[in-house]
Amino acid sequence: MPGITEEDQKAMMKACKEEGLPGLKQVIVENSNKWEKEPVRIAVTGNSGVGKSSFINTFRGLKPTDPDAAAVGTTETTMEVKAYPHPKHKNFVLYDLPGVGTQQFPRESYVEEVDFNKYDFYMILSATRFTENDAWLGQKVKEQGKKFFFVRTKIDFDMYNEKKDSGENFNEERSLRKIREDAERNLRGLNAKVYLISNELRKINLFDFDRLMQDVIEGAPQVKKEPKTQSYKRTKMSGITEDDQKAMIEAFKENGLPGLKQVIVENSNKWEKIPVRIAVTEARALGNPVSSILSVD
Repeated sequence: MPGITEEDQKAMMKACKEEGLPGLKQVIVENSNKWEKEPVRIAVTGNSGVGKSSFINTFRGLKPTDPDAAAVGTTETTMEVKAYPHPKHKNFVLYDLPGVGTQQFPRESYVEEVDFNKYDFYMILSATRFTENDAWLGQKVKEQGKKFFFVRTKIDFDMYNEKKDSGENFNEERSLRKIREDAERNLRGLNAKVYLISNELRKINLFDFDRLMQDVIEGAPQVKKEPKTQSYKRTKMSGITEDDQKAMIEAFKENGLPGLKQVIVENSNKWEKIPVRIAVTEARALGNPVSSILSVD
């Protein structure tokens, strides 16, 4: 678990048990800077040749010729996992994974070869058509209980070719809708958002690239708003009311640990007078792992 380690969780539970909310608050204060600085590891994966390296460059606002750009080419250029921090959003690190299903990286050994399970979030890139490998990757992410965005690249080439083939009958909106619906149908049951983009830096204002960047940088909804519980259950609380819970959840969604800490400070006197057992569950915003305080009673 990135950010909040198992040792951190034990320390928070111990502090809460021995000293109540003041002790829990102190642990949060002492660790908040460390948690907030932990990078979110975003894996960029997919078939060979779908434009993973080009996507990483464009997402980071770089041209292929820039010094820190990922190498791109007409053949598979990524033969090992490489990390690329975002130049402006330092807590985002994009990992360029080799293409799945090649002779060098067959599906049978892919998960182990690229250490697939270590990442926090995934972008599965696809081009031209939905493939069996796309579905397989999505399933592997789902098996971890994690989230991914499905990104259909090179959509500008698709539109160019379809316009050339359809002539006067070409309707871009209809064509984009058809591609999106096809991807959503193939991803049914995997709970993934679909984005249609061009990989070219000069075309990021077209199609869904702006929306994709906003969803990732401001906090992907599937990651930011859904608490990820490990080994703890959310049950009805006594002492901490439903309104208190809502206030705490809203605080960490909007302001991270500082917001959560403020709610605890404002309510600690009231809560301290009521005996209540507290459990801790992790909720992760992109770039800001935070702790939501949930009672077991």
